[in-house]
Amino acid sequence: MQVGIFDLIGMAVIIIAITFFFVVGVLLGRKSKGRSETKALVVHFIFGSFAFLFLMLEQLTAVVLIPIFGTTSVFFAYPLAKLFGDIAIIISSMALIAVLNFAYQIIWPNSIKTLTVITALFASIYVALLLSDFIPIYNQEIVGLFQYSYVQHVGGYELIHHVFIQMGVLVILVPLMVIVPALFYYFAIKIRKGKSGRSKRSLIMAIALSFLTTAYLFELVGVNALASVLPQQITLSLLIVFRLFFIVDALMMYIAFSMPEWFKTAINWEE
Repeated sequence: MQVGIFDLIGMAVIIIAITFFFVVGVLLGRKSKGRSETKALVVHFIFGSFAFLFLMLEQLTAVVLIPIFGTTSVFFAYPLAKLFGDIAIIISSMALIAVLNFAYQIIWPNSIKTLTVITALFASIYVALLLSDFIPIYNQEIVGLFQYSYVQHVGGYELIHHVFIQMGVLVILVPLMVIVPALFYYFAIKIRKGKSGRSKRSLIMAIALSFLTTAYLFELVGVNALASVLPQQITLSLLIVFRLFFIVDALMMYIAFSMPEWFKTAINWEE
């Protein structure tokens, strides 16, 4: 597998996303002032940065080692890349739980624990589905629940899950993904008349979280579906665009929480 321009661009976007998420997490942590909802957002961004880090390690390992040792080298190249990918999935689910906890604290503060436990349960199910397709049996004929269901490659080692895995993850993830921005859209509409500035701020956070959820869905299952029907270059181009959504989300959420003076003026903020 040769390293192409899309692989390099995709890697650059991942590196930028790691930097943005980590820096935003640290900056928000300094501004949190003990507020639990801000702490949840800090956890989301820090975990997100580590998820991107392991995604980068997965792809670097694959691009460098897979061509040398082959995809069926179960003792080294493939399992190492697979391990990094699995860790990225697990950490990203924790980042998802954190951002949902943040939303619950803003909208439904009296039901935080119950809603967070339910969210964690659903997250563990979709993570188990994704990892089940990668559980290795050390035999070059059978790896995972489906024989070589994962060894289709799209450019920089984007793994294709079996269609049953894709559908299961979608059924579980879509409701969770819809909840996050929907809560803030609802909140923005609810307080629009009495608190215009707060309503606009909630709307901006809702848009930012829409970028986040759309990108996350595409990252986990969208690329799988498109890879089977679209040319490779188009699929990889879309993947790069959707990964840029993560960066847009981080930037918008930081502005909405740091509240610089120009932002307060723009949304007519009232203390």
